[in-house]
Formats: sequence, structure tokens, C-alpha cells
Amino acid sequence: MYQIFLKSIKGVLLLLLLSIFAFLPSNSFGQSNPLGLKIHHATISVKNADSLSAWYVNTLGFKVLKTFTNEERHLVLVGIPGFRIDLLQMKNSSRPTFQTSPAPQHMLTQGIRHLVFEPDNFDEAYEYLKNRGVVFYGQKPEIKPGSNQTIYFRDPEGNILELIKEH
Repeated sequence: MYQIFLKSIKGVLLLLLLSIFAFLPSNSFGQSNPLGLKIHHATISVKNADSLSAWYVNTLGFKVLKTFTNEERHLVLVGIPGFRIDLLQMKNSSRPTFQTSPAPQHMLTQGIRHLVFEPDNFDEAYEYLKNRGVVFYGQKPEIKPGSNQTIYFRDPEGNILELIKEH
């Protein structure tokens, strides 16, 4: 009799939880996503795909997923769970001078400006990267109520990256 009672309680709790989840927004922003869009990957045009992919692997923990090469391009796909970056080395490519602006002044030029990563633990990620030679713009931000922790840094080719922890 007691086991039947427990099964009934578990069933009621399960129905209650499912009912609650049915009324929650479809995503954390409470907005619809009519096309079912999700981020697939970003592509960065680079000077040296092999050396930069080694940095993403050794410094940020990415894994090399695939490589492709022909006369015009060398492509290295690197990824972490849920996100991939295509490092594309094109013959005769060059870096425009506006991309040498320091962060956050780089935001004065329109267009996609940087990639942002949110680690599980901001302080641990900051120390991990610092110990691997990453140079940050400014000092590590402290936790302040109502504001985010955010700090910029560059990969070896000058692409601006950011760590963020939303509070």
C-alpha cells in the first residue's frame, strides 16, 4: 500500500513539473525563435591556420575537428561542445588596419567585432588563461551587483576575444 502511495505521489509531482515547464518561455529571453535558429560556427580569416589552431587547442581547450586544403585555401575546423570556429587561411589574404585597434576601441568600427565565451567559472578561466600567457586588456573585473564581469584578450593573430560572466 505504501509503495502504491509513493508511486502516486511521484506521478502527481511529475505532472506538476511538466505543467510548470509547459508555461515557461521557449528560451531564456522569452522570445520566440520561429526559424529554430542556433549558432553553428564562426569563420575567421587567418594568416596561419595551423599555428592559430594549435593556440585554440592548447590555450582554450578546442579540438581540431577537420582540415581541408587546396591551392587557394587551408581550413582548420576547431570546436568545443556546441560551437565551432573555422580558421580559414586564404591565399593572398591580409588583415585590415582597423583590426589592430585595442579593445574596447575596436567597437567604434561597425561589423562583427569579437567572439565572446562564458566560462562556468570566470575567475578560474581568467587564471587558467593568464597562466598560459594570455594578455588581457585591463585588470580582472571584480563581481559587482547588477553588472557583468567581462574582459577582452586577443588570440596570437590579433582577433579579439572576450570572457563574460553575467550576474
